[in-house]
Amino acid sequence: MRGEVSVVQGEVSQLLSAMRKTGRWSGHARTEGEQDPLVRGLHKLQTVLNGTPDLRTLDVMVFLHPFCEIIQSDDTTGPVTGMAISSLDRFLAYGLISPGHPSAAGGVAALSESVTHARFVGTNPASDEVVLMKILQVLHTLMLTPVGRLLSNESVCEIMQSCFRICFETRLSELLRNYAESTLVDMVQLLFIQLPSFNEDEYTVDDTASIIDQTITAGGEEERGSVEPCVEDDVEEEGGEGEEEGGGRETTDSNGGDEHDELKQQEEGLEEGEAGLKRTAHEAEFVSSDVITATSRHRQGTLAPYGLPCVRELLRFLVSIINVKERNNSESLLHIGLNLVTVVLESGREDLCRFPSLAQLVQDNLSRSLFTLLRHSNFSVFSATLRAVCLLLQHCRVHLRFQVEWGLATLMELFTAENTARLSHEKKDAVLETILRLCHYPYLMAELYVNYDCSLYCSNVFENLTKLLSKSSLPTQGLSSNHLLSLDALLAIIKSFQSCQQQALPDNALAVNSQLSETEGENAPSGALATSQEGSTQINSAGIIFSSRPERETVLVEEMSITSVRSDSALADHVTETAVEIAGQSCPASGMDTVKAASGYMMAIRGTREGDFPPETTVVELATPKELIEIRQRKKVILAATEQFNLKPKQGITFLQERRVISASDSPQYPAEVASFLVDNPWLDKAKIGEYIGDRKNPPILDAFVKHFSLHGTHLVDALRHFLESFRLPGESPVIARILETFSEHWLSCNKEELGKVFANRDAVYVLCYAILMLNTDQYSTQVKKRMSLEEFIHNQRKINNGEDFPRQFLTDIFNRIREDEIIMPDEHKGQVKENYQWKVLLHRSNGPEATYLPVNVTSYNQDLYLLCWSQSVAALSYVFENAEERPLY
Repeated sequence: MRGEVSVVQGEVSQLLSAMRKTGRWSGHARTEGEQDPLVRGLHKLQTVLNGTPDLRTLDVMVFLHPFCEIIQSDDTTGPVTGMAISSLDRFLAYGLISPGHPSAAGGVAALSESVTHARFVGTNPASDEVVLMKILQVLHTLMLTPVGRLLSNESVCEIMQSCFRICFETRLSELLRNYAESTLVDMVQLLFIQLPSFNEDEYTVDDTASIIDQTITAGGEEERGSVEPCVEDDVEEEGGEGEEEGGGRETTDSNGGDEHDELKQQEEGLEEGEAGLKRTAHEAEFVSSDVITATSRHRQGTLAPYGLPCVRELLRFLVSIINVKERNNSESLLHIGLNLVTVVLESGREDLCRFPSLAQLVQDNLSRSLFTLLRHSNFSVFSATLRAVCLLLQHCRVHLRFQVEWGLATLMELFTAENTARLSHEKKDAVLETILRLCHYPYLMAELYVNYDCSLYCSNVFENLTKLLSKSSLPTQGLSSNHLLSLDALLAIIKSFQSCQQQALPDNALAVNSQLSETEGENAPSGALATSQEGSTQINSAGIIFSSRPERETVLVEEMSITSVRSDSALADHVTETAVEIAGQSCPASGMDTVKAASGYMMAIRGTREGDFPPETTVVELATPKELIEIRQRKKVILAATEQFNLKPKQGITFLQERRVISASDSPQYPAEVASFLVDNPWLDKAKIGEYIGDRKNPPILDAFVKHFSLHGTHLVDALRHFLESFRLPGESPVIARILETFSEHWLSCNKEELGKVFANRDAVYVLCYAILMLNTDQYSTQVKKRMSLEEFIHNQRKINNGEDFPRQFLTDIFNRIREDEIIMPDEHKGQVKENYQWKVLLHRSNGPEATYLPVNVTSYNQDLYLLCWSQSVAALSYVFENAEERPLY
């Protein structure tokens, strides 16, 4: 249409007028000025537009190219560059680039390329910042308009990197940096809201993981090819600082080029190389980083729209800047990172873990960084971390079973810590407010009970939480905000039972009405149960179908009275074994079953009938409350046996046999059951495990223990590392030899292809395992003054492979694996090393079958949950009523 052509013509005329007023063109004659390529390009565009009735008939690049050339020119001033950028922003706002145009993809790619690589001659800081603000504005418009969906992964990453660079540049004004952060918030929100429309790219993990080796640079003065603005006066005045500061008034090139191109560009005075965020030598405020780049190599040369690769690289970068272990991550950087991570969790929600490449980042790096930041001394960082952790636990908990346990344990540990400079009264209030928010979340308490309290080798999260809240709500010296918040959280748990019950009643109204009509006019006992007439089938966000049969679905019609609960004194100690007995006393003698549930840890996996559900789903029939109570009883036996085992191993195993948790010693299942107890139980003393399996009287136990580890396709060093981290290796040489011989035989049986290719026989594996242990001790023992070199290690392994030498490359790989990563023996290290080992164990468990988190959306467990927390709630309320001050109502 002619109106769209007029818009472009107006921008061309205005830009030509501004250029003629500047120093480069003002002193030249008109004919000489028109010889300049930039001016000539604008005049050619005018000629084309004069003969064009409809802008849509033109190639997009025809009217974009002159503006892009001006933006990327080294000779234009800031005002001229800013005017050209504003023209592009107006084109986008007016929709002059139609997403359906054949050349639209190439046009937006060129537009993005020019703006993210903008260069201009600076005049003064204030004017230059105006140009940067316009750069942010046009990038914001480009991303949020429909045509922005045509951007490639590389273009999106360059746009994000340019915004990050301005946001992190400390020489810029606070207003501009805050505007850049606001722009980033909108872009991040846009990307993660679109997650449901993306597909997992099979090349994402392999191809993009090698692009960024590290996201935060450790060297302050190391030059990584930053791009300097073409402001020669500023560079001369600031000397070396200007070169290291990098790009204060200019966006950067995130792809860069090879080293030869960088050197050539620097010689020409452009100083243009690969983009990176830099840190000055004298400032500790900001750390530079390798830019986020998401290059899908299999798509090079195409203009495919952006998708999951750029989202993954963005998340990876955000996780890196909240990593508190990186010394260069300042508090201001942590604030920005946490703010953007919060946006990610609010926008992505459950879809964030639907993709394996994103789920891996969330389960490991993101969760670990957030839980570590919970111990940060700065209150604002601590508060922002709590907000992100709360969102993580709410939206991603289905995929983070053991991470949720770790996070809640950290929160409870923080609250119980003494008031110190690192954990003030205000921090405890913030922790309690976070717990209070979680307590209001529907069915969360039931999920904690099912997934942790009723799991054999998880902590009693729900029970510990209610005990903590009840204890902290009973002050010894007056009421404070901590005590009131604890009481609020405790009452929120009780209220959540009622809310869930009321939400469930309409779904079973027919059954309820039927039951009430039958008992009308009769003296029906309290706590009557009504059985649903139809089964239900639900699919949770993890893709698991929970199916409940009609005979297993029941609804609690009337809540159990307080008097019936108080009748059993054992409930004060939270003994849940009485739950079934009390429930049976409360039910009418009509032959009804005990309360059934549709969720639980113990479950049976049934294959789906063809055509019933999608082929990748499975139907899960979940445990009943009675089955969960049996699990809790078994768990108590295991905890008691654990205490005895840690004192005397044989006594603990005997205790389990007496309670029929494991079979008799002459049973074929006995060694495997004992091995499972030793491997799966996280509370056992690692030294006692080594002592027990190394006993010469227990060879079947040792054999079953070793075979409990799946070592198929595992490198010998990694297999030995995983094996030795599960127990404390005894100090006696015969015992060590017996354990290593068994391990060597098992590893070789799992990797038979290595026999003949590398190893001559089992003895060669055993001898090399011994050599690996000695190398590990040599490299990390504080008592060793002179470390073994690679040549010495290779020399020591001569002729041990049945008279032959191992391949040099094979031994070199073993040496490097040990030198780069120590085999950590349990109980040998404390502090951070121990925490790292515990997190490694957590990740290993997260990859196993026990990592399944079972969502709960039924009320069948309310009775058991109430039995666990009613006494503390009543005691807390009684104390408050007795000690509260009476206040007037006016």
